[in-house]
Amino acid sequence: MQIDSTAARYVLWPALILLSACSQSPQDRLEELGRCYTAGLLLHDGVLLRGVEVELAKGTRDLKNGISPTELAMLIPERIHDELYPTGSSTDPAYVTRKLTQWADTSVCQGLKQQAIDADKP
Repeated sequence: MQIDSTAARYVLWPALILLSACSQSPQDRLEELGRCYTAGLLLHDGVLLRGVEVELAKGTRDLKNGISPTELAMLIPERIHDELYPTGSSTDPAYVTRKLTQWADTSVCQGLKQQAIDADKP
């Protein structure tokens, strides 16, 4: 995935400021959210995607417009792409599936899924 540097600058900067309130570095938090978003998207896990959306909404409450999934996709660092496709387009699909499943099974992604479930309760 190629990231448009101009668009990334305008979207990445506000996101990093918002995420800087987290106990970890904004870059680390962004990468975790990016991994969870990527896993949810490519594994067709709607609950995980909803969890990422809920988490982003928490961080963007004070903004008029939240970060859309499309904007989040632009925020995903090249490092995440390189982790998922270490040998480029020749990366074994089974490796990609294993990596996505590992990401989805992390405590961060599982926590996001729980947030989504909790947020959708009446």
